[in-house]
Amino acid sequence: MKIIFFDIDGTLICGGSELMSESTKEAIRIARANGHICMINTGRTKRLGGENLTGQVEFDGLLLGCGTEIEYHGKQLMHKTFSMEESKAILTAMKKYHVDAVCTTGAQALQNANELDGGVMVCGYRFADMMYTELHEYLPPQFEMLLVASPGNCGERDVENLVCLSTPLKINELLQTVEMMEYMITRRRKKARQKPKERSEEEMNLISEAKALLMERNNLTEEEAHRYMQKRSMDNGTGLTETAQMILSLLT
Repeated sequence: MKIIFFDIDGTLICGGSELMSESTKEAIRIARANGHICMINTGRTKRLGGENLTGQVEFDGLLLGCGTEIEYHGKQLMHKTFSMEESKAILTAMKKYHVDAVCTTGAQALQNANELDGGVMVCGYRFADMMYTELHEYLPPQFEMLLVASPGNCGERDVENLVCLSTPLKINELLQTVEMMEYMITRRRKKARQKPKERSEEEMNLISEAKALLMERNNLTEEEAHRYMQKRSMDNGTGLTETAQMILSLLT
């Protein structure tokens, strides 16, 4: 007799379907008929699929929610829930950090990411349709990825500079990490806004023409003409290109 553990996503079901194939169900029936113990072992909770699969074919037991709930022959052997303090921390985080989507496949995650302005994507080591490495490769640049995985997978990750938290996960570590990543994203966006826009060749020519006109008409050196244009730009709250256009329109 052997105990056989079945993951759900990518094993019992594939391609986004919640239905097991007839060949999978038949293989489980045969294994149980031969005296083997068949168990579902998944990160999903019972409400997210455990009950659905046991309704399709009979299993001996369930290991659910990343090991937080264990059932054997219909009897609950263990069920670990969040403490009141942890529950309050989660509620606080949900109010502070807007959760835009909860996805069960990498394709869903990418679809949602492409419709959003950016943020932090928290994901596991493997989805039903792709590994975290593939998801990271196609993730829009305005997103940061937070990988939650076993200590072994965190230590052997194939993506450089990827933030990773090891399981078992502590709520305060998750919240602190998300807050740190959000702060870095905000800083990067602010820095990008402050970065001067690269001028086109046409804009550079306009500025040069205005500068040359000031040098000719007002007997200014190139440095003096440039400083004059900068001051006018700051005083009027306009860009240097707009200031150059104004000077050319007034003096020509």
